[in-house]
Amino acid sequence: MNLRGIDLNLLTIFEAVYEERSQVRAAQRLGMTQPAISNALSRLRYLAGGDRLFQGRAKGLVTTSKADDWYEGVHAALDVIRGQLADHDAFEPAASHRTFSVNISFGSGSLVGLRLFRRFREAAPNIRLVIRDIDPGDEITRLLRTHRLDLALHHARLNDTLLEQTNFIRFQPVLIARQNHPRIDSALNSAEHLLEEEFVIVHDDSKGLAQNAAMRPIIDMFRHRVMLEVPTVIMLPLVVSQTDLLALTSRQMAEQIAPLFGVRCYELPIPVPVVETYLIWHPSRKNDPAHRWLRQQCIAIAEELNPPDDTP
Repeated sequence: MNLRGIDLNLLTIFEAVYEERSQVRAAQRLGMTQPAISNALSRLRYLAGGDRLFQGRAKGLVTTSKADDWYEGVHAALDVIRGQLADHDAFEPAASHRTFSVNISFGSGSLVGLRLFRRFREAAPNIRLVIRDIDPGDEITRLLRTHRLDLALHHARLNDTLLEQTNFIRFQPVLIARQNHPRIDSALNSAEHLLEEEFVIVHDDSKGLAQNAAMRPIIDMFRHRVMLEVPTVIMLPLVVSQTDLLALTSRQMAEQIAPLFGVRCYELPIPVPVVETYLIWHPSRKNDPAHRWLRQQCIAIAEELNPPDDTP
């Protein structure tokens, strides 16, 4: 096949439609009209020897086996071109005025986001940070693909094999209670002792430690002792510091808030799972030096917050 007779722009359109599973979203992503996308797909079908690459369905486009065969090679080739054209020496943190948008969806924006902002102030004082809390996961995927989100720090792996996903922070669940609690001194000694107390939790199970499926049986065990539900994770230490209620949080968060709110941290008297979280980004950002620097900052934070015998 003579490449001189092929409009290679069609390959970027194919990549966008494949990833978005929608002509409309691909057009928005590329700054094109939907008729132009449709015309490009017709030309791509000609290149595919008449085979269909996509089929329309009620909830969007479905890829054919031909498109699946094409995608990996086309995406890899375009990624090489993007990497070669990028100016790898252009990013200087101290001089950059870039804005990074990061999703933190496990109720720890104040824990991770604050550390990330401090690193920006030290090494890149003109960089602006936007912290978001986005659900559901398919919306995160769409924003990563369209580069409207740089990174996602998420409580679970996203159901998308095209994304880069790696282990991030391992959270250790603990309980917090106010200092001088009338019934708790040095420890919670048993499950029976635990179930004699009353609790405050976040109303929405999609936030905080409750996002982790393995934690829900633990929460369900004392749910009948829940006397207060609040809308956000950050309200938990405020309530605990001024009542006799207990709250479930992570050890990392408890260590940060203890001196601010006058609360104490307690091990649960029952076995509890470690809660995994994940660092997720779109592979098209792999060779972007600014994005690589951002990932390095997040990985350094994970190393600070993970247990000593753990690696992110």
